[in-house]
This record gives sequence, structure tokens and C-alpha cells, in this order.
Amino acid sequence: CQGRSTRRPRILPALSTLACPDSVNKAVSPIAHARIGLGTWLLALISGSVAVLGLAAVWAGVALHFSSPSLWMLLIVTLDAALLLRLAGMPPGRTRLLLVGVVSLLTALAAALLISASQIGMRMGMPAQHALPALSPGLVLLYLRAQLGWLDGLWLLPATWLGWRLGR
Repeated sequence: CQGRSTRRPRILPALSTLACPDSVNKAVSPIAHARIGLGTWLLALISGSVAVLGLAAVWAGVALHFSSPSLWMLLIVTLDAALLLRLAGMPPGRTRLLLVGVVSLLTALAAALLISASQIGMRMGMPAQHALPALSPGLVLLYLRAQLGWLDGLWLLPATWLGWRLGR
């Protein structure tokens, strides 16, 4: 307003526009579409790659320990992807939501490959690192079809909700 001193710092600028209706047009609007910098993209790429490789290995270890695919790990994978991208500085919105989905999907695919290699390799008497190059996509799908049931697919619902909630 006219009589207000400009030397005092404004703690709540949104409330000051309520007190002075003429300053409503001068209020600074938040940036709606901030550009994502190259450093943020690189950090998101590196942290996403580490998340895919690291959590796929952890998921395979858990699955080997419990002798089941352990699809509850989808929740941990989605949570990890969302938090890593958030810590990498990726702004909330569709881009981060899409990246959470991509990182989760790549981790699930890598874990499925590692789980199949370790389980099939153990039954054939060979370690997972020797069984991995011998696997074909058809054999991995055959193993997963035999191991997964429709109840395992229900883990997709809370994982999808968690990814949507934390990715936006």
C-alpha cells in the first residue's frame, strides 16, 4: 500500500497482497514450467542407473533367499526411484513421474533376468554368471510364467500408487 515502508522485509508476500489489493497484479507468480538443467539430467541418469543395477541385484538376492520372485520388492524399487530422482533435483511433474516408471520398469526387467539366471543356473549346477549368457528371452518368460501367479500381479497396484504419489 502507499503508506507502507519498503524497508521492512516481507515474510509472507502472499498475505501482503491480501492487505493491499492494488499490489495483487504486482505479485510474483511461481515458475510453472522450470527448465531442467543438464546437471540435473546427468545426476538423474547416474542415480537412475545406480538404482537399476543396485536394486536389481538386491532383488535377485532376496528372491534367491526366499526361493520366490518376491514381487513385494516393487514397492521398494518404486520408492527408491522416486526418492533418488527427487534428491537429484528433478522437479515434480510428468517428467519425474515418467522417469520413476522407467527406472522401476528397467529394475524389474533386470531383476527378472537375474532371478531367472540364478534359479535356472542353480538347478543346472552352474553359477548365475555362467547361466546368464545362456538364457534366452523365451526361457526367462517361461520361468517367470511358472513362478508368478495372479496374486503376484496385485503388487503392481500399491507400487503404481506409490510411484504416482511420490513422482508428481
